[in-house]
Amino acid sequence: MNDTPRILIAEDDVNDLMLTRRALSRFRQGLPVKDFQTGVAILEYLQASLPLEQTAEQRPGLILLDIKMPLMGGLEVLEQIREKRLCPATPIVIYSSSQEPRDIARAYAACANSFVRKPGDYVQYMEIIQRLAAYWLDTNLTGAGLSLQFSEQGAAGLG
Repeated sequence: MNDTPRILIAEDDVNDLMLTRRALSRFRQGLPVKDFQTGVAILEYLQASLPLEQTAEQRPGLILLDIKMPLMGGLEVLEQIREKRLCPATPIVIYSSSQEPRDIARAYAACANSFVRKPGDYVQYMEIIQRLAAYWLDTNLTGAGLSLQFSEQGAAGLG
C-alpha cells in the first residue's frame, strides 16, 4: 500500500485548481491528489470513503478548502468535517482570497489548522502551495500513532 499522504482539494476555480495541482506536482512528483469542485462533493467523498477507524494510510494527509464554492462553501465543509469527526487527525487549511476578519474567525472557531490567503502573483502562489505541502506532509507531526493509542487507552492514558 502506498503510504504517501493524499491531498484533497475543494476548489471551484479551474485556474486556481490547475495552479495548485502544478505546485503540488513540482513539490513531489506522483503525490496522490484528489480534487472536488464543490463542498458537497468533498464531504460526500469523505463520508463514503473513510472507514470509522482509520489508519494513517487511509487518512488524507492534508485538506485544502476554498471558502466560496457552489452548494456548500469551505467553512461549512470544515464545520461538518469537524462536527462529524470524519478525519480528526487530518490538517485542514482554508486557502482563500478572502481577508474578511469574520471568515478568518469562523475558520479558526471551526478548528481550521491554518487560514492562508491566496496571492495574486503566480510565483508566490506556487511557493505558498509548496510550503503548505512541505509543512503539513513532511514537517508537522499529526500524532497519528498516538490517536490509535489514545482510543485504546481512553481517558486512563492521560495521566
